[in-house]
Amino acid sequence: MDKNLAMATAEQFDNLTKEYDTVCEKIIVGSLDAITAPAGTKYYYNSQSAEIILNKSIVKDKNGFYERMEKAIERGQFPKITKGKYDKYVITHEFAHTLMDFGSPLSNYINVDVSNIRKARKEIVKIHENYFDEWRSLEIEYRKAEKKAIETFDDLDWKEAQKAEERLNEMKISKYADYSIEEFFAEAFADAKLGSNPSKYSIEVLKVIDKYFKKK
Repeated sequence: MDKNLAMATAEQFDNLTKEYDTVCEKIIVGSLDAITAPAGTKYYYNSQSAEIILNKSIVKDKNGFYERMEKAIERGQFPKITKGKYDKYVITHEFAHTLMDFGSPLSNYINVDVSNIRKARKEIVKIHENYFDEWRSLEIEYRKAEKKAIETFDDLDWKEAQKAEERLNEMKISKYADYSIEEFFAEAFADAKLGSNPSKYSIEVLKVIDKYFKKK
């Protein structure tokens, strides 16, 4: 792993573990089945622990990593991370997964009080539902405005279509957040912590995380 990326990752992980309770016990650099993913998180329910795996093919070169981040953000694949914080995005996203494995049955948690996880899941599900309801509404609004602008070829109609697109882009977190509720949760956390203009839904998710996982 590139030394500068390793230092930034370690620093951010240290900051986050001081702020939140996590079951993550180690970070390793290795190979992933999803070869294009920058990282992944693995759980061990018998020991109630987790590890973060950084994809060595992506984190070995700082310049290549930054170019990859720039392109992913331009495409909307990742949230609009502040440029000076690109090297903190991957560990921040994965750290969210270590707070709560969203997809597993709660029976997998051995000798653990899961009441906070149950409550947090319920609140995140509601935020996720609201997010997609608004996303669908704004998407329809934008497509209608765009269709009208194409048909009329009127400058005012084009401006209205652009405004509708801006409203849609402003509320969206990232394309990766659309993949699953678990990725929505992790992307929202990274957006709220590192984003240049976090989505209002990312702020809502962070409030839930702070309520149930922040150290006293």
